Amino acid sequence: MLSKVSSGDFQLNLTSWSMDFADPSQALTILTSTSNSNMGHYHSATFDQAMQAADGKDALNPTARYQDLLKAEKIAMHDQAVTPLYEGRSQLLVKSKLKGVVTNEFSGAMDYRTAYIK
Repeated sequence: MLSKVSSGDFQLNLTSWSMDFADPSQALTILTSTSNSNMGHYHSATFDQAMQAADGKDALNPTARYQDLLKAEKIAMHDQAVTPLYEGRSQLLVKSKLKGVVTNEFSGAMDYRTAYIK
């Protein structure tokens, strides 16, 4: 299966991605023309330029970098480089009496080691 997908010999490939850190560039970089993870062989010069700007000339300017990443995302979604099917997250309701729960802002995981009822 991996050799067929890597060579582009498929009609549909259902794959999941999970991010290691909270930055949109991690997901978007997968779609650059030179990425080994670009199994769909997506290619867009405009997308690649936006990603190069985000990682290059605008890397230290958060506002400009964000605009580059937003531009890249819009291009990829317009071209339907991938089709997101679902977001694998959970939602929890927490009683207001429960205090001291630490929530990982990236993954949503909750740590109850310091939790208490007030």
